[in-house]
Amino acid sequence: MIKTKGYDHEFLKFNDRFPDEKSCTEYFKSKRIKEGDICKKCKGIDHYWLHSKTSFNANGVVSEPVLKVVQ
Repeated sequence: MIKTKGYDHEFLKFNDRFPDEKSCTEYFKSKRIKEGDICKKCKGIDHYWLHSKTSFNANGVVSEPVLKVVQ
């Protein structure tokens, strides 16, 4: 493991909070739904969750997944 000031501690806290990709995705998905968002492509504010791509969709514009858990 790389030894960098504070890195190990922060990484372990992140792993404790999000032990897998699903928990991380659900957390950020709920934050985005609660806080709202504006689509960068169409400027729309109405989004829905597209399960097949694990991303949000606005007016037919599919967003690429922002988060990926690297193991």
